[in-house]
Amino acid sequence: MIFKNLIKILVFGILLNGASVFADGHKTGPTLKEIGEIKFDLIHTSMTEGSRITGRFGNGSITFTRGGGGVLDECVEDGYVKKNGTIDFILWCHVSLDDEKTLMIKYAGIIVGEGNMYDRLSQLEVLGPGNGMDVWFSEMKMLTGSEKYAWLNDAMIVGEGIALQMPDGDKPGIVHYKLYELVHSK
Repeated sequence: MIFKNLIKILVFGILLNGASVFADGHKTGPTLKEIGEIKFDLIHTSMTEGSRITGRFGNGSITFTRGGGGVLDECVEDGYVKKNGTIDFILWCHVSLDDEKTLMIKYAGIIVGEGNMYDRLSQLEVLGPGNGMDVWFSEMKMLTGSEKYAWLNDAMIVGEGIALQMPDGDKPGIVHYKLYELVHSK
């Protein structure tokens, strides 16, 4: 009986130690690695029905630290403004890459504004996190047939909003994101 209990204690100790080694190897979790930026014009935005919004974007650029960039053809937004003023949105973009291939970007994001965000946007101020916004992040999925940019097909990309300005008549507004790839820490 003592021998049986000793074996149980030994096996439990080995399992516990193994779990500890596994947990220690994954202690830090994923990290974000900066990979570039995306900038484009905000051409038009409006309310469509109730609290739903739509927008049209274009004429911009996307650059990557892994070489290259492209020009945005056009993006379309579908979103809504929640009762608390938070903007929840989805965009689809087609990009002409520098190797003449197409990149499709689909992203979903959220903007949580400070109390006077909408007033400041209507005054055509350039806003961003800490300057009219508390939170502005997007989760981006990028797909391409380009060999040069094929790494984007499997990348988890986070966009951190940097600058947003509404259009003024014929003058387009500004949308600017820094791009980060979610990478596994070792």
